[in-house]
Amino acid sequence: MVKIIDNSSEFFYYDKFRKWLENRGYITFQEIKYRYGEIDIVGVQLFKTVPPRLTTIEVKMNNWDSVLGQARRRILSFADYSYIGLIYKNVGDLRYFFYKFGQDFDRLTTQPYQIGILIYDVKRNYVLQVLRAMKEQQYKDPMKDEILKKVGYNLESRKN
Repeated sequence: MVKIIDNSSEFFYYDKFRKWLENRGYITFQEIKYRYGEIDIVGVQLFKTVPPRLTTIEVKMNNWDSVLGQARRRILSFADYSYIGLIYKNVGDLRYFFYKFGQDFDRLTTQPYQIGILIYDVKRNYVLQVLRAMKEQQYKDPMKDEILKKVGYNLESRKN
């Protein structure tokens, strides 16, 4: 049986972005469903003395109209950090993305949050962090607990 690999789907590239998070100490999960949809990639970083850090990556090859809103909703509610993951196959891909978001660039970098941008370069097989995600304020949102439960994190064990 021949396995057909469809590299025209963003799903094909999830592992590249997951590896980027794992190299930074995260445990990663993909396609996590929650009450408002699905998150492409969730990374959880555990610490002994502070609550876990939750980072999301929304991977897109096209249909970029929705990606900024998705990343923004996550960082404003439950994510500690939120990234947009782009697939770079040719210069046209990047030109189109930056043309699309040129007018929204200040919204990407407005405090108290900053949505990060990661670009996976297909030819070089490398994920580049173009813009670092940041968040000045922590919001206590029950949705973060919901996401942590979905990936198997035991919230009760942290209370001891």
